[in-house]
Amino acid sequence: MLLTGCGPRVSLPHIHLPHPKIFYRPEIVLGVPHFSMNPLTARVQPDNGIKLMSLIYDSLVKIQPDGQVSPDIANSWSVRDHYTSYVFHLNPHAKWWNGRPISVHDVAWSYALYANPRAPISPDKSLSSVINQIHIVNAGTVEIQLKYPDPAFLSNVVASGNGHPILPAFMVYSVPLKRLASSPIFNKIPDMMGSGPYRPVSANAQGVKWIGNPHYFLGAPKSRVLITTWNNSPAPDINWTSDKTDGHPHVLSYSGPHYYMLLYNSKRVPTALAKALPQMMNRKDLAHTLSHSLTPAYEPVIPGSLYTTRHPSYNPRAMLLQSGYKQIHHTWISPHHHRINFTILTANEPDAVRLGSAIHRQLLAEGWDNQLTTTPNLIHAMKTHAFNMALVKRTATPYPLLMQDYGFRSPDNYGQYNSVAFRQSAHNILFSPNPTAATKQALTALLQSPPGVFLLWHEHHIYINSHVQGFRINPFNPLSGIQYWHVMPPRNKS
Repeated sequence: MLLTGCGPRVSLPHIHLPHPKIFYRPEIVLGVPHFSMNPLTARVQPDNGIKLMSLIYDSLVKIQPDGQVSPDIANSWSVRDHYTSYVFHLNPHAKWWNGRPISVHDVAWSYALYANPRAPISPDKSLSSVINQIHIVNAGTVEIQLKYPDPAFLSNVVASGNGHPILPAFMVYSVPLKRLASSPIFNKIPDMMGSGPYRPVSANAQGVKWIGNPHYFLGAPKSRVLITTWNNSPAPDINWTSDKTDGHPHVLSYSGPHYYMLLYNSKRVPTALAKALPQMMNRKDLAHTLSHSLTPAYEPVIPGSLYTTRHPSYNPRAMLLQSGYKQIHHTWISPHHHRINFTILTANEPDAVRLGSAIHRQLLAEGWDNQLTTTPNLIHAMKTHAFNMALVKRTATPYPLLMQDYGFRSPDNYGQYNSVAFRQSAHNILFSPNPTAATKQALTALLQSPPGVFLLWHEHHIYINSHVQGFRINPFNPLSGIQYWHVMPPRNKS
């Protein structure tokens, strides 16, 4: 300590913090799935329908329910060199729970960790194939350079809920890499250091108790105490796990980011048939196939998104007849007088088999000879193009970089979708001054010549007690909009 005092004095910049808002209610209880609070080892599990890591750690940006990117730790940002360089300017009010400002060194160290192929993180968080280098520009600015252009880097990687929060580098930068994941900073509640609106203070077999941060730089949360419980004890005010709530709950339904799609192998499915099939399938009937709730999907963006476009409507039979197809004894015949027969490939999971069977029956009733085939390794079968049509499950992104799923060189483009109109409009996203307009153009081209049939969204149900007011759901990260709800005390009946 004496030697430290002899060195040059290093002082943190004086930060004027916004005045904290008042708490609307002392306590709120959330019923949620069991989750891990370790940001390094916890896997990204979008099926849970809720991502609680954003309560502890902030990210550079947030995603709003309409898909727009909004500030978080980064006050502003700019994109350079055709989406290969992202420059972030940090919010001077952003700070850790101990009052220390979040610095560019915290940001640079965090992303260097995610880009390190030897880092002790789950594979779905690794950015070693994405990030080229991180550069600290000045005391408030950091630049992340990518290995290839990616217009969706903000929403698919940087935003909260995607598994890449900013970590307290000032506390762990000297910890050896092999011991980092077991550090008490990421595992032991009294020692954890975060920057989010709530701080965990205790845990037991029923759940976790959190304390609201009245000096949170984006505004104090609406409740002083938050309790997350995964066995419904105490009774939750907002419940993601079951319908067993006290009081008089009401149900809030929303389409999550996952959807089912019947993917075409473009080399085996003629253009006329590809356009006709979406119009000949009854999605509403398919929605009742599985036990959990599903809702019809007509495009690869969540309903209500700013990228939603009106899907084209065709008269499928007229289009097929115009293209030379004939229907003889209710069975469709190709222009070359061959009886059409194709295979629908699904995984051997119960839900996929049930849904695939329903699709098989619908197409058979429309006059298309087809058979259902299951496989234990659906991905391998699609990569080797051993299919005509495959029932797949995909995830919509807040900023739908459509080239990632359907681009000519995309590793996920198992059907080799190579529409010229789509490829050109998607390429324009990289150079357009208006990415939203360019994305809509690419989406329109995608729907005019679909790579498959967009079938069903997974619909999530949330049970909310009547005293919860103004709750606004975010399908990409349900708790990122935590500032939009509040809870009023129940009124006593006279």
